[in-house]
Amino acid sequence: LQNKIKPFVLRRLKKQVLTELPEKTEIATYCEMTDEQKEIYRDIALSYNQRVQETMAVQGEASVQLQMLTALLRLRQACSDPAALPNVKYDRTPPKLETLFDSVQEIVESGESALVFTQFLQTLEHTAKILKEAGIKVFVLHGGVPTKQRQKILSDFNETNGGAVLVMTLKTGGV
Repeated sequence: LQNKIKPFVLRRLKKQVLTELPEKTEIATYCEMTDEQKEIYRDIALSYNQRVQETMAVQGEASVQLQMLTALLRLRQACSDPAALPNVKYDRTPPKLETLFDSVQEIVESGESALVFTQFLQTLEHTAKILKEAGIKVFVLHGGVPTKQRQKILSDFNETNGGAVLVMTLKTGGV
């Protein structure tokens, strides 16, 4: 399909279009989960493992694919923000959000702005709340924000003097 549509699709790299953008900087940061978070992760893994095995024994391998994907999704949520999981009580700020907060605070204090992406709406809301409580100017975009309001949020973010943070879900950007 790619070969057939290639003559009709114009694909350019960001640096070909926006030459004034700085080079992308990536820094890998590792966060250790709390003991409580590890316990939640383990419980989810064991629970879904049991469900998958039972379903596979009764209905076959093809019927468990959705359960396996759901399990992976829940495990990823447990790593980021266990409080975002349904029926899970986790009162602490997770290490991943603490690390994010420290990085964002440093960026904003230097007068720069930051974009923060997440796949999970509950994590987005929790992140925005933590940043707002710290007095950081936060703008939020998610799939439920109407198009006109999105444009206003983006222009307000772009026009902000000093540092600010735009927190958005991946799907908002069309990914």
